[in-house]
Amino acid sequence: MTDRFDDADVAAAALDAEIDAALAGGPSPASDPVVLWLAATVRSDPPAAPSARVRAEHARREHRRWRPARIAAAALAALFLAQGVGNLVNGAWVARNLGEDYSPHAFTEGGLALLAVGIAIAAGVFRRSWLPISVAAGVPLGLAFGVLGVAEVGEFAAGAVLHLSEGAAAGLLGLTWWRARRYDRGRPGEDEA
Repeated sequence: MTDRFDDADVAAAALDAEIDAALAGGPSPASDPVVLWLAATVRSDPPAAPSARVRAEHARREHRRWRPARIAAAALAALFLAQGVGNLVNGAWVARNLGEDYSPHAFTEGGLALLAVGIAIAAGVFRRSWLPISVAAGVPLGLAFGVLGVAEVGEFAAGAVLHLSEGAAAGLLGLTWWRARRYDRGRPGEDEA
């Protein structure tokens, strides 16, 4: 009984050595046919054409999955950029409609700050890896402006529409980014817009 166990142990060790040889660079032609088959199966590369089609389909689906977040970022960026330009160019009209005193210094600085935030939000439109910047810069500020827009509903209709639109776009950006990111498995490379 001890001899049978020793023979089986020796055979297993020999099979292990063949497998190690196959993984290290190729089995000898006298190897076990199963080892030869496994070594050939493991080492074969997939055909180039199907691999390219699979990669292209994966890239297309990834682009489609992130498109709503990029569109929401573009909408929110456009709203902030328009508000910034409005503060720079037409601040006196805004102040007059709000019933407040016009301060050119405050409206100029506020307009420049809104332009900077709008550009930061727009970054996510061009590269997917920049979308977290868009979300971090735009969602909290957009939601805050949305809340402020509720108070302007009876006071200044144009401001209420702008701020409520910013709040809605910010909420949409946060939601679409979270939804797309939730199912992200990571990516080997950067995709461009």
